[in-house]
Amino acid sequence: MNTSEQRANDIVNYLYDEGDIDLTFFGHILGMVSADENDVSFEKSAEQRLSDAITLVDFLVSSGDFYVGQTMGKQDGKYIDVPLSGGLEEFRNEAMDIFAKEGIDGDNLIVFSWIKKKKIGKKAPPLPGHIIDLFR
Repeated sequence: MNTSEQRANDIVNYLYDEGDIDLTFFGHILGMVSADENDVSFEKSAEQRLSDAITLVDFLVSSGDFYVGQTMGKQDGKYIDVPLSGGLEEFRNEAMDIFAKEGIDGDNLIVFSWIKKKKIGKKAPPLPGHIIDLFR
């Protein structure tokens, strides 16, 4: 197994394990496709990082094991996590709109959207080549 394949498997296995406990913010996924485990940058443009993170989210949600959502503020000052009724398409559009307004490091892009596992205990599936390629 080459380094990219190992990194991809490690990341997806981590997301599946973490998904048994909590949701994962989109900003965390952006970081995962941006640098290796030693924080050495993959030297991707901001646009490529966004695209790769959306591709990884798409893979996870398309597996049927995860769903996408947003954190919404309530009138009492507390927050609530809400699944996106428009699914991946709404998630993708929201992420791209926020990116256009705030850039790759915008707070809303990092913590507004998330994925959550719906099949607790399920293990990660084999990874297709296009997912492994995200970690090169």
